[in-house]
Amino acid sequence: MASISDVLSTIQNGVIAVNNLTKQINGSFNSIVRSFNGRVGVVTPTQGDYPTNLIPGTTTNDSAIAGNIGQFITATSSAVSMTSTVGINLTSIDLTAGDWDVTAGFFGNGSGTPVVSDYWGSINTVTATNVNTQGQAFRVRGFNMTDPVILAGAGPLRASISGNTTYFLNAQATFAPGTFSTTGIIRARRIR
Repeated sequence: MASISDVLSTIQNGVIAVNNLTKQINGSFNSIVRSFNGRVGVVTPTQGDYPTNLIPGTTTNDSAIAGNIGQFITATSSAVSMTSTVGINLTSIDLTAGDWDVTAGFFGNGSGTPVVSDYWGSINTVTATNVNTQGQAFRVRGFNMTDPVILAGAGPLRASISGNTTYFLNAQATFAPGTFSTTGIIRARRIR
């Protein structure tokens, strides 16, 4: 049977071993934290510290970095003169793999008293080709406006893509006589 001093010595050795292990773990952890993403000292996580499948974003009025939730891409066209019944590409954006909401805005403007009977625009992966898909397009028909000014929007379109994809902003109008031009904007925000 062990003496009391043997038992106390064993307990004391156990406490010392636990304290040493705790110091080693804390020391290793502090070394990791001090060198986190190449930064030293007390490290406050910032955008880009996390993999893109976690919670990155931004908490101020700056832009989320590429690949992070909230990334924003936009393109605006100048006014493009249209030919009646011919589809055109106003502008485009290139999106990387991910889940995006894509929206668009159109501004059509006539001069020389054109009568516009059909005006439409869409977000599509094919250039100068409109689609009639809800959320992806708008279309106004049979209104016969003279010297029209038309504002319209399309989207949001969910673009869940596995690789780089170009989205075009397309428009088309049927009109005569005079001229008709269109300006557009296409925007995409990474939602996850």
